[in-house]
Amino acid sequence: HRWDVVTRAHWRKYPNEKCSQVVKVDTLEQQVDPQQHRLHTTRLFTGASPVPSFLSFLVPQKPVYALEHSVVDAKSQTMTLEMRSLSFSTILQVCERCSYSAHPENPNWTVFKQEWHCEWNVPSYLRRRLDSVSVQRFQDSVESGRSVIQDLCTDIESKWDSATAYVTREVASEQQPSS
Repeated sequence: HRWDVVTRAHWRKYPNEKCSQVVKVDTLEQQVDPQQHRLHTTRLFTGASPVPSFLSFLVPQKPVYALEHSVVDAKSQTMTLEMRSLSFSTILQVCERCSYSAHPENPNWTVFKQEWHCEWNVPSYLRRRLDSVSVQRFQDSVESGRSVIQDLCTDIESKWDSATAYVTREVASEQQPSS
């Protein structure tokens, strides 16, 4: 999909039933940098606890929070995001970086890159198991997130196609001579 469609879909991604880990998203700050003409946005994500119930003795089952900062540069067709966890920071640090950019050779494609880092500050005998659970949950989240973006892109494009077809019909009917 084109970069403008994918980035538009990103803003509509949450909340979504396919990504139930995110319950709510609040925009805390949004401004355009007047020199660079870039949109800077800071959002607070509220989510369901990603920790399995068998670990409730270690991490309480309560809402979790993450902070996302994004920069959109429409001129260069790039969008970068960095998200970090705010909850349970004494035992868990999670950081995710994503970027969307227009494909250099095909304007109908978007290049998506994603990095994720999770660090548990727990005894080593627990760390391996927690790392394994964390990676699996992240992979599941990535799959559901891609599915949501795909659905949203299809929806955006179909609405655009419908609107374009309507305008084309209206213009054509206005240009036909009346009898």
